[in-house]
Amino acid sequence: MIGDIHGCYEEYCSLEQKIKNYAKKQKQSYLIVSVGDLVDRGPNSKNVVEHFLMGEKLGTHKVVMGNHEICFLNYLQLKHSSWLKRNKIKIPSYILSPSEDYRLSRWSKGLKENEYQLLSRVLWLSQGGIETLQSYGLDPKKKSLRGLSVAHIKYLCSLPVIYENKKIIVTHALPVKKHLNIVRAEYKLKGHLTGKSKLSCDSLYWNRSFDGVRKIGKKVLISGHTPYKSVKKNIELNTVQLDTKCFAGGKLSAYCPEDNKIISVKALRKYY
Repeated sequence: MIGDIHGCYEEYCSLEQKIKNYAKKQKQSYLIVSVGDLVDRGPNSKNVVEHFLMGEKLGTHKVVMGNHEICFLNYLQLKHSSWLKRNKIKIPSYILSPSEDYRLSRWSKGLKENEYQLLSRVLWLSQGGIETLQSYGLDPKKKSLRGLSVAHIKYLCSLPVIYENKKIIVTHALPVKKHLNIVRAEYKLKGHLTGKSKLSCDSLYWNRSFDGVRKIGKKVLISGHTPYKSVKKNIELNTVQLDTKCFAGGKLSAYCPEDNKIISVKALRKYY
């Protein structure tokens, strides 16, 4: 399991090599699962997305949806809806639409819808969106999206909200049990997510509070989203949080649940 990468491609490649070396030493195969937030803040979001897209095709990599992927897709909905339509890209139904986001957000109070949507665009750009667009050779001040990969955006739209196997559950943020159970039930029933679970999905990539987080049987809950100096384990709740602030000059960290092992690399520099 890999913590938030945030465009730190060089650090990620170094960490992946460490993971491969460890797997070889243990005579094991490997599957790299990202907790999301591939993009923003670091300088090479494009390369990170391409790497995981290729890894997904090879069966060696998985990613769950992060809030920064959500913000990127929302930016495209708000500013470049015609580009999405022209390239036949449909934003997943479980992601809040711009109008739903406006109605439900606690930050929209006192703002008109167009004012709130402008604020949302500016906020994403200031939270690392500029660096993401620049990694694709785009100028945020211009309307052109020439250079933005259609395949990459379709891939981001395909990301699941959770990854689960017999030992672990991976979500981007801390999964409140009642919301997690709604999402898991819909996956089990439908094999995919619909708009019915969108409010529960929204909490799975935004929640930072431990309120409502409960043990899910014997499974380990693995997430990112909230940055710490080192990997944070909560033994009582059986959780592991992997965001160790690589974008801010910290570390990029991975966790092997089979061996309860942490592998990290230091950031090359502070990017954001």
